[in-house]
Amino acid sequence: VPMALISLFVVSLIGQLLLTQDVIRRIRLTGGRGVWSDAVYALASYLEESRSDRIVCLNWEFRRPLFTLTQGGVPLEEIQDADTLQKRMKEEKFQNTLFLMYEPRYSWYGVSFDAFENILRENRQKPILERVFRQKDGDSVYSLFRIQPE
Repeated sequence: VPMALISLFVVSLIGQLLLTQDVIRRIRLTGGRGVWSDAVYALASYLEESRSDRIVCLNWEFRRPLFTLTQGGVPLEEIQDADTLQKRMKEEKFQNTLFLMYEPRYSWYGVSFDAFENILRENRQKPILERVFRQKDGDSVYSLFRIQPE
């Protein structure tokens, strides 16, 4: 019986290694998709070069990977709910600020573009698209906006 368990373990281990190798191969080939896209590298480089006073992340899970990739070199801030964004827009000026969000199909938590646009409209401002980042298949995954008065 112990030899049968050892054989089962070895077969299972080999299967897991082959599966992991296949996943790594596919990620290298495709660049990943959505929130796992390698487009985050281009985004991090762009943010480092942007010289913005702050980058406001409007969706969940931008801050950690960007902080790591830029080694803390960009001023990241998270505002992930519309009520907080609305309050902050009334209290602060967001000059030389970039607003970052996932494309809607990749976002599951945070401020939607519609909410962002409505809050800006209430404050007599409008979003100006600065840059879209695409994954290897050409699909857009991240968008960066600045704001300006209407």
